[in-house]
Amino acid sequence: MGSIVLGLHVSGSAIEGIGRLDDTLGRLDDELLRARTFGRPVSVAMIAPEPAKPGPRHVARWQARLHEVLGPLDHVSLYAPDTVLCAMPETSAADAERIMTVLASPDRTPRLVAGVATAPEAGSTAEELLEAARDSLGRASVEAPVQRARPRTPESERGRELVVRSAAM
Repeated sequence: MGSIVLGLHVSGSAIEGIGRLDDTLGRLDDELLRARTFGRPVSVAMIAPEPAKPGPRHVARWQARLHEVLGPLDHVSLYAPDTVLCAMPETSAADAERIMTVLASPDRTPRLVAGVATAPEAGSTAEELLEAARDSLGRASVEAPVQRARPRTPESERGRELVVRSAAM
């Protein structure tokens, strides 16, 4: 007898209320255009259990807490098995930080940490905000569970530009 090869493709998250990352990034692009057009804020948060803490980390173990504090327009997607990305339209950096502080309450298990990035201070594209939120999450700890992205400056942008030179140069 021969062997059978089975392929499985999952088109969305199996966790209720958690969408696909591509969908969140697409919505974030739309919200960034809206924010630029109308001068409104948009924030992104990356949320995960505290680093280096043993125990259940998978999003399914704590995702219900997200919906207790997030608004109806916020969009959550799975970034990794233990990490979510949340796009928060019409949410300032201060409001996003306040919401994440409630989510990171030390009274709940597992203890969550978050990185927050807001346009245009931390980035003007979905990819820039994602990177800024991920970097902020990397700085989060039990002592400081919510970290806000550092504003972009000319110095922080140095070295990121693409230089193309022709063979004639």
